[in-house]
Amino acid sequence: MIMEAASKAKTLYIIDFGILYGFHWPMLIKFLSNREGGRPKLRITGIEFPQPGFRPTQKIEETGRHLANYCKRYNVRFEYNAIASKNWETIQLEALKIVNNELVAVNSRLRLENLLDETYDVNTPRNARLKGEKIERPETYKQWHIINTRAGFKQL
Repeated sequence: MIMEAASKAKTLYIIDFGILYGFHWPMLIKFLSNREGGRPKLRITGIEFPQPGFRPTQKIEETGRHLANYCKRYNVRFEYNAIASKNWETIQLEALKIVNNELVAVNSRLRLENLLDETYDVNTPRNARLKGEKIERPETYKQWHIINTRAGFKQL
């Protein structure tokens, strides 16, 4: 899905909750290196639980170095940001360094259970972060899909 969405982006920014070793990104990097219209810039923020000791981000930073070497091999411009956090819901938006005019993709492969939602508690940190921005809408999925399709959005 990210490959399809990235087919025309000048900059692709991936926020990866639970990046671990980043084994799932080399195929995307290779795809981006052969993309029609030129190679985009790839930015990844790897978010993982801190490891114990004096260097809590060591494993995440090592993942970034491996991905940077892979990008260098395929001539894909690359930027990496490592975030170690015990509570992913409390990560500040500023730490993600989102830039205008980027295609932003959020990945949480098999790690969604680490993000709290309303099934856990009504007052989750995620809801506190959104404050008044959350809007409840009574439309069905089909109605929502029609509205977004008419607006020019495409479901991935």
